[in-house]
Amino acid sequence: MTTRRPHVYTRISKTTQTEGSGLDEQTARIEQYLKDKRHLFEGDVTYWQDIGLSAYGNKNIQDGQLAEFIKQVDEGRIGQGDALIIYSLDRLSRRSSWDETTIQHLVKKGVEIHDVSTPVVLNREDSMSKIIMELIVTRGNNESKIKSERSSAGWEKRLNDTLKDGRVFTNKLPRWLGSNDDQYVVLKDEAEIIKRIFREYTNGMSSPMIARRLNEEGIKSTGKSLWRPNTITKLIKDERLRGNLVREKITLIPNVFPKVIDDELFVLANRILSTNAVGKKGRPRENNKTREVNNIITGLVRCGKCGSKVTTTKNGRGMRYITCLNRLNYKICGQKSIRLEEVERIVIKHVKLVDMSKVLSISNVDTSSEAQLQAELIELKIEEQSCIVKIEERKILKQRTSLPLANALTDIQDRIEEVTNEILNLQVQEPLPDISSESISALLNASNVELRMSLRKYLVQVVDKLTFINIGDYNIIEVKYNNNVYCHAIITDKKLKVLHEVDITVSGDTTTYNSGEFSIVESENEGVCTFTGIDAVSSTNYFLLANYIGSLPEKQWIVDVMYLQQNINVVLQGHD
Repeated sequence: MTTRRPHVYTRISKTTQTEGSGLDEQTARIEQYLKDKRHLFEGDVTYWQDIGLSAYGNKNIQDGQLAEFIKQVDEGRIGQGDALIIYSLDRLSRRSSWDETTIQHLVKKGVEIHDVSTPVVLNREDSMSKIIMELIVTRGNNESKIKSERSSAGWEKRLNDTLKDGRVFTNKLPRWLGSNDDQYVVLKDEAEIIKRIFREYTNGMSSPMIARRLNEEGIKSTGKSLWRPNTITKLIKDERLRGNLVREKITLIPNVFPKVIDDELFVLANRILSTNAVGKKGRPRENNKTREVNNIITGLVRCGKCGSKVTTTKNGRGMRYITCLNRLNYKICGQKSIRLEEVERIVIKHVKLVDMSKVLSISNVDTSSEAQLQAELIELKIEEQSCIVKIEERKILKQRTSLPLANALTDIQDRIEEVTNEILNLQVQEPLPDISSESISALLNASNVELRMSLRKYLVQVVDKLTFINIGDYNIIEVKYNNNVYCHAIITDKKLKVLHEVDITVSGDTTTYNSGEFSIVESENEGVCTFTGIDAVSSTNYFLLANYIGSLPEKQWIVDVMYLQQNINVVLQGHD
């Protein structure tokens, strides 16, 4: 009798099936089969396994280890002389009929397939294999379909009972819920911890910081487990906290669970989470040993000379500097490093003085879009009520519910949920932390972690970008604010002593450069600039402003106007 090299393949469609009737049962049955049929095989067993991949959508065939097995069959490395041992044929595919190409393909290539649950062996030399395979796969598919239909019917009944009477939908309860007499009970202590997490996260604290503080306070996660950052993140994303049941990872069914977190707070926290997930603006880190936050402008800063990202470096005395990465890594930028603490001091001092009405003057909310969504929502609710009335009328007449009518109602309700969430996203405004009463020294103190994180949140909300550039004996630190309507330029000496300040305001095609009593108004469309207060400006401030404007792209023409002899004469005569 010909022996074959054994390959064992096991698959489960859900990660929760690793025990019981899942992997354990498959593995045990296959191992016993190999033991009983040892005379059929020779050589070491090669194991293939897919976890969390469904055979219905061909995921295991396209992406899993079964895909690699098939690839090696196609390449001729596996074939005649090999045997694939599986628990049942539906581990390979759930499609019924002999047109099922995966199983047929493997058998045609010479692979012998052993179904240990039947048991049956499929071999290309056996003319009955086609019929046997079709019967087995069809049976498994029908059984699965019946189970699915029963499960769906039970699911719908439980959901209706929950929505109607508030009954417990599932015995698998989230950490913050218990049950009593088939009714949900909110666990007060757990709910307070979750509310604290949302409050601290939206106030600027990161997931690792929140987890560390909970652990330090002896507050356990579940059982005796410690809090982890990903636990915090999962909680923030958990739709059940605002009462929603998530079905098939897409559809939200509201009012299934008691609401613990308000919609506004939930949306705000997830908006911040999404922003952090894509790395926008970076994230400050807390030193594990000192419990300090040493850099709250990380991610906001760019090199003013080459536009590169920056990093922080230390000198021998432990003093931190902001350093251009192009200079550090590639030696292709001549920008000098600049002290981190002094940059923070300058930025904090000037940001505290900024009129936020200038920065926030342009609303991020598209009111026209909101109006359209509100109108659509009204129409959808009218359509929803019309469908419900028609369904109830059919019930009264003891007529079977129309499938198209039921599907239409589902589609309408799904869209209502989408529109409601879109409107909520437009309306939720992230509160701006109040740092006006805090001293600069307190804001600079790296040990004031919560205050520093609130400051960080403030900066992220109002500042678009910070740049620094060295020009001769001067440094220019530029703070560009969100909405591109306001900019602040601070000119310092080598030791970062502030010498001059410039405010730049943008309104349409007009840009205004303010320096004390002196201002330059540039009209981009007309290509002209006008001066105000030139007779009152000091020569030092005038020429420092010229140096700054000259560092801006395509603004040299303004400097040329500033250096016209008649303008120089006015400046110098005013300070004879």
